[in-house]
Amino acid sequence: EGEPYLAMEWLEGHDLAQALTQPAPAVEEVLTLGMAIADAMQAAHDVGVLHRDLKPSNIFLLGGDLARAKVIDFGLARRV
Repeated sequence: EGEPYLAMEWLEGHDLAQALTQPAPAVEEVLTLGMAIADAMQAAHDVGVLHRDLKPSNIFLLGGDLARAKVIDFGLARRV
């Protein structure tokens, strides 16, 4: 009936904050994670969105895999 709604992707895994409580990953995994985060931020910046709250709890690891990171919680994001 024209009511607004929000649909979101279902994610299973945990955030980077939780992963940081585990033993340190290999250097290659950390570099892969850094590149994934940088790519996500570049994609947001390319469309004029500034995240403004990037922190380990806002990096979600699908299946706990550092190579499958997603940046989440754009609640404080701002158009630039």
